[in-house]
Amino acid sequence: MIALDLDGTLLNSKKEVSDKTVEVLQRAAEREIYIVLATGRTVWGIQPLLKKLGCVRYAVMANGAIVKDLQTGELIEEHLLPAKQAIELYDYVKSKDIMFDFFADGVGYTEQAFYEYVKRVPVDEASRQMLIASRTPIISVRNYLSQTGDGVEKVNLLFADLELRKKIWDEMRERPNYTVTSSLAANLELNDKYATKGNGLRSLCRYLGIGMEHVMAFGDSYNDMNMLEEAGIGVAMGNASEEIKAAADVITLSNDEDGVADMVIRKLSVM
Repeated sequence: MIALDLDGTLLNSKKEVSDKTVEVLQRAAEREIYIVLATGRTVWGIQPLLKKLGCVRYAVMANGAIVKDLQTGELIEEHLLPAKQAIELYDYVKSKDIMFDFFADGVGYTEQAFYEYVKRVPVDEASRQMLIASRTPIISVRNYLSQTGDGVEKVNLLFADLELRKKIWDEMRERPNYTVTSSLAANLELNDKYATKGNGLRSLCRYLGIGMEHVMAFGDSYNDMNMLEEAGIGVAMGNASEEIKAAADVITLSNDEDGVADMVIRKLSVM
């Protein structure tokens, strides 16, 4: 199995996957290697990529909250954050200079204020546009959460102030009911305590009868760390932080240099 984070890993800085990488992954799939997306995105956020790759059946989404067979729609694993906990988080941050949004049923929801706030968030323009495109506005986040009996896949906190982000990060990591990760320098992502990419991959491997030692996982951000540590081969991108590189078994080229394709070719003699 090849497990792939998306942003900063499979996708380049323009949020695109190169034709070379697509060809390499398709050739790996022809050799009966599962190509699995392991992402913080929801099912809605990966649809265009699925069409281009053409070789992905399974995905670990929302940082491991959802593991799904995309062909049949079968839900293989689910770890939702209870709506009550999401409301508690919203009430905690609403008076602070933080933007709160959440993912449920494969859709990212936010309030209208998000679209002004995101202009202040210190991220590159491609990431900013991805954030905007992946959100659906609703009148009140709290009302939505209060009215749903279901949990949410993930809560996302966006920060214009990175010092405040560090403070909230430290506070949230003391709370045992959450998994706290990040995929951008200006965000925090909160999931149910059992929802991680590593756990999601492990569940998928059990379902498919594959040992984790036969997984090569690629990532660049903090939410990829346990996936890289648990996979047989954990691959950090050349653009990853030093912390992520230290957790990996090997380092490849950056996401703008077809680092995924380069490592698959080298390790699996594809092409």
